[in-house]
Amino acid sequence: MFCSLLACLGFYVGAIWLYENLRTPVLLMLQSIKQLVFRQKLSQRYGKWAVITGASDGIGKGYAHYLARKGMAIVLVARNEAKLAKVADEIKSMHGVETKILVADFSKGATIYPQLEKALVPLDVGILVNNVGVSHDTPMYVDEVPQKILWDLINVNVAAATLLCNILTPSMKERQRGLIINVSSIASVGPSPCLATYAASKAYMTSFSVALRDELRQFGVEVQTVRPSFVHTNMTDFLVSGKDKWANKMLVRVDNFMAYAGCTIGKVDMTCGHWSHGLQTAGIYLVPERLRVYIFGLINKKLREDFHVKKKNKILIPQHSPGTQVSVCSPMWLVCAILGLIGAYCSVCWLYENLRTPVALVLHGLVRIILPQQSLSEKYGEWAVITGASDGIGKGYAEYLARKRMNIVLIARNESKLNRVADEILRKYSVRTKVVVADFSDGEAVYDHLARELLALDVGILVNNVGLSYERGMCMDELPKKLVWDLLTVNVASVTMLCHMLIPAMKKRRRGLLINISSLSAAAPAPYLTVYSAAKVYVRNFSMALREELRPHQVEVQTVLPGFVRTNMTAFVATEHEGKPVSKQLVHVDDYVRYAGFTIGKTDRTCGYWSHGLQYAGLKLVPECVRVFVLKTIYNHLRVIGVYATFCWLYENLRTPLLLLLRAIKQLFLDGQQSLQEKYGPWAVITGGSDGIGKGYAHYLASQGMKVLLIARNEAKLKRVAEEIATKYHGAEIKICVADFSKGEQIYERLVQELSSLDIGILVNNVGVINEKPIEVDRMEKRLLWDLININVGAATQLCNIAIPSMKKRHRGLIINISSLSSLAPTPYLAIYAATKAYMKSFSLALREEIVPYGIECQTVAPGYVHTSMTEYLNPTEGQNSSFSKRLVQVNDMIRYAGYCIGKVDQTTGHWSHGIQTAILNMLPASLKLRVFTRLYTQLLHEYSDPDKKYA
Repeated sequence: MFCSLLACLGFYVGAIWLYENLRTPVLLMLQSIKQLVFRQKLSQRYGKWAVITGASDGIGKGYAHYLARKGMAIVLVARNEAKLAKVADEIKSMHGVETKILVADFSKGATIYPQLEKALVPLDVGILVNNVGVSHDTPMYVDEVPQKILWDLINVNVAAATLLCNILTPSMKERQRGLIINVSSIASVGPSPCLATYAASKAYMTSFSVALRDELRQFGVEVQTVRPSFVHTNMTDFLVSGKDKWANKMLVRVDNFMAYAGCTIGKVDMTCGHWSHGLQTAGIYLVPERLRVYIFGLINKKLREDFHVKKKNKILIPQHSPGTQVSVCSPMWLVCAILGLIGAYCSVCWLYENLRTPVALVLHGLVRIILPQQSLSEKYGEWAVITGASDGIGKGYAEYLARKRMNIVLIARNESKLNRVADEILRKYSVRTKVVVADFSDGEAVYDHLARELLALDVGILVNNVGLSYERGMCMDELPKKLVWDLLTVNVASVTMLCHMLIPAMKKRRRGLLINISSLSAAAPAPYLTVYSAAKVYVRNFSMALREELRPHQVEVQTVLPGFVRTNMTAFVATEHEGKPVSKQLVHVDDYVRYAGFTIGKTDRTCGYWSHGLQYAGLKLVPECVRVFVLKTIYNHLRVIGVYATFCWLYENLRTPLLLLLRAIKQLFLDGQQSLQEKYGPWAVITGGSDGIGKGYAHYLASQGMKVLLIARNEAKLKRVAEEIATKYHGAEIKICVADFSKGEQIYERLVQELSSLDIGILVNNVGVINEKPIEVDRMEKRLLWDLININVGAATQLCNIAIPSMKKRHRGLIINISSLSSLAPTPYLAIYAATKAYMKSFSLALREEIVPYGIECQTVAPGYVHTSMTEYLNPTEGQNSSFSKRLVQVNDMIRYAGYCIGKVDQTTGHWSHGIQTAILNMLPASLKLRVFTRLYTQLLHEYSDPDKKYA
């Protein structure tokens, strides 16, 4: 049974390995046969122009010659104008095609892209070859690499391809054709010590390309990833400087490389470019990642010694000892035995990768029982530096390390948040804290300031947590250029530059710990989160390579790969998808840091939380194409939900004006429109009819020929309004009913008697009460609390209960319930009032569905600030100048719009400006709406202090 299980597992893993490594040659063969039958030039298939970066020599020059030979016009991009002109002349004389040259130094960063965009976007670019790249002259440890080279690696290897894809994919999508060729490297298949930054940048390129491929497939745009090994170019000159025979044999000439790589253009989406490089990649994938890192480390350290320290050692080639002969019973037994061995090997690899963290934790726990343990400050150093420490995971790590008696340096861009976190830590744990304000999106300029603040400290632990993501899944070309740069400078550059800054001191002290926060999205390329996931692959590979570099110096590196954690980055998941499966996957920061903190100093890799570890292990069970599909499905789901949410927003906010427009058109072309009294009934009942919005509705409905019953508690005001209406609208029948809704249950028996004899067509539930000025709940008088409940909730509910039965019998009627803009979100300092208006909105929408089958309509009105007695406190008085008084809409203006909506729409804000305010607020997630309301009413709280109440 066990052998059969291993055989099945071996068959599965063998099939995956064969699929991953044979799909390119098989696809190449099939596509070649297809192109023999259906011949089409590259320029016809993709477009006239091919743009090649790094085209002055090496692989870039090779691609330029190959594509020119295929009849494509060529744009050569590089920084050396003389070399570019020489290559352009060669191409014209040899192939006779049109050429252009663009001089651009990609190491200059964002400044060059406007010029490139201006030059390239007007062209019919069919193929983009992102070839430009830079590496160290020789293998070096990270702290030995000059800062200038680190920035060049980021700007050239990472930013160039990302920004050029961002510039050119929109036009390719529009034309429904195009090909992007991204030149990565065999170094991307595993972290590479002594080439840590370079290898991590190429891992970024591979992840970015594979994700981009799935994004653009539906638009007819293809993406090919090329992962060459050693090719004889300027980058590999150092390998042949010593005239070593092994190096010369390893290096493939550019012409030979292009003979194979060129043949794959338009046929496969992943290639190594040369058959020998394909064999190397397949062999590398046979070993587990940790062993790959170890092998790359040995090779690069050897090269470093040979070419950096100038020590010449022979490379020992292990001799193969003769194997023992195996007695074979039958061919089938041999197949099963081989599959069983493969299954056992792969099972061991998978178990090792996924159980090493929990096993290490258990062993460390046993050691801790036996041997006395050092504190973190004794083991690593006095200070812990945490980036992105103002909230989320960074704040969690800061509190955890402070609890472990370490002094804390908090780095983020929001000074007020940092100070608040520092005060909390000081109060809870009594450790020293230091606040450093730094915005990592500012790029290179920020690090001189950080060096001055940090280098004088005994930094024991560095937590590279700062990060930036999309608000939701987006296609690559939809990203604003500023966001692309921020993603690169914050997610990639910050980790690289801070490690480069602090490692020398740690090596000197022979102690220290680097904790680099990557992401579970580094497990596979993630379409619709392309740049973010590729950046996290960079962090993961960089960290693993750095770990091998620093091991001899007793400096530890831990890579953390969290899944979904409830932070600001995932706020849209929590708010927009509340109650759905994806939101339930969010782990609270406290729970996450409790697990992740426990692994500090015990393991070199962790997902930080047990459920994230299970997710990671599950993803590693399937081939990369399946992992890409899984992540694509997740992020596309979030993206589609984002599109869906946009349609919902448009529907919610445009349906009222569109319905009004359609009803107006209908009234223009259809004669015999009913008056309000014919459509609904002769009587309109208006609560709170003595002034404000209620009085406005009374005047409007009287002007439409309806009889009006005014209800309020102030008899004198009611009589005055009744006289005004009778005088203004000759012959209008007006009744008044004095009722104080704050009295609760006792008034409704009389109201039943008053209303039962009337043929009520329209009921306007307008009466309401508010605390006159913003006030904390605990400072409100109990009487006011009851008034808010009895008037704002009880009145509309009870009157609907009274009026609806007779409306149902007559199969006609309209109920207008006045809610408020404050129903959109909880409102501090108006907490109860806003909650009563949320009740009114919910009640009205539900009621509408109940009574529609009976021919009864229900309209919800949610106005913003209107100049009434309720908002009197917002008007300037002596010694007081309210910032809100100018925003008040006059009652007459509001009723002119709101009255026009009667009988046409079921929801309205009553005024166009309030509609715009509502639409803007509805664009915000619930948490941000709450912040907006909090800020607004906190300002009002400071402007006004006396609690009181006003009745309408």
